[in-house]
Amino acid sequence: MDNPEDDPLYEPARPYLPDVSAKLEEVKRQVAKARTIDLKSGYIDLALDELDDIKKKGWKAFHVLTGKNRLDNPDPFLEYASVLDNTISELHQLRQRVLLAEAERTAKQAKPESTAPEVPTFATTEINQPAPPKQAPPTPEVMDVEQLSAYWGRSTSYIYKHYEEEGIPYSNVGGLSFLKSSFDAWLAAREIKKSKDPT
Repeated sequence: MDNPEDDPLYEPARPYLPDVSAKLEEVKRQVAKARTIDLKSGYIDLALDELDDIKKKGWKAFHVLTGKNRLDNPDPFLEYASVLDNTISELHQLRQRVLLAEAERTAKQAKPESTAPEVPTFATTEINQPAPPKQAPPTPEVMDVEQLSAYWGRSTSYIYKHYEEEGIPYSNVGGLSFLKSSFDAWLAAREIKKSKDPT
């Protein structure tokens, strides 16, 4: 037999199912102690990769065992899978909060504090000269649906209907929001995928 799963006596190794609540608390402690955004993101990404691997192995073993009627009670695993999904969701939210805090910190550092009051300046352009074009305000790092609509050129109704289906990275903490950097990365990956797969 080429595939050991075809053997009726095959039983997969039961995956190690760690305490995901403890893992979440450990990552929160690491993120709180980390000094740079790269370290904070790195801790979160490592935990997400580990939990994703546990999820894949767990579901594979679950399907093999239930398919061969070797699992008496699936409820404990299903409860664990639910806790695992919630933990993964919390880690994604933690990443969003970390990125948001970094964007706010960067914005504060970039804004110079002025001690002197602003003195108005008067234009010396001629009356017949056209005014320079108005520049659009810079796109914020954290966008709501309306800002994403203006940035992406899609309607707000399209975004509300399709953001989950399209896989657009978002946060739902305090209302639906999108990180510009995450959206740009998603959009670039989407364009690359489209160029490789023209169908």
